[in-house]
Amino acid sequence: PNPPGPDPDPIPDPNMPPTAFFSFSPTSGLFPLAVSFNAGNSKDSDGQITSYHWDFGDGGTGSGKTISHVYNKESRYEIVLRVTDDDSASATATGEVEVLGIAPPLNVQFQRYVNRNLFSIEYLYRITWNPNPRNEEVGAKIVAYKIYRREIGKGGLNHFFTLQIGTKSSYEYLDRTLGYTERSYEYAISAIDGAGRESVMGN
Repeated sequence: PNPPGPDPDPIPDPNMPPTAFFSFSPTSGLFPLAVSFNAGNSKDSDGQITSYHWDFGDGGTGSGKTISHVYNKESRYEIVLRVTDDDSASATATGEVEVLGIAPPLNVQFQRYVNRNLFSIEYLYRITWNPNPRNEEVGAKIVAYKIYRREIGKGGLNHFFTLQIGTKSSYEYLDRTLGYTERSYEYAISAIDGAGRESVMGN
């Protein structure tokens, strides 16, 4: 009989994919929001992780075990981390960051009055509103309100007046127009904080 041949090569163990994990801080805050990400707890049980790829959800990407990113717009963003090991297997993990903006004024109300005398007619437009408590909750100090106005049927809203404020539970502005021809206006109010961030309009 022929002598036995050499032992066949052992079948290699299949590659185990890595496990992706990351932490980040802060998880929410006012824009511009700088967030630090750390994928140091991602693991590969039978090798090593060779790459870390980040998608920050706002069009930005990056690489590295630790990284920072700045969000400049109010929204919720999904972050995706993809890790790849030394055998080209990969895994992903996701997270979400909430980027806050300035909240608009609440309960914006509008009233119209007319004062008439022998010589003129005065049209009074009284606008009232309340501060939004969410701004205080997120640490935004409101310092002013911008009042926008447009004449109905004649174009878009234009910045009309800025009201510097103190601390009140409600605010008002009185717009006076003299003339014999009445004009109809639409108003909107936005809030401004100490960093110059402006809310969307409340109207």
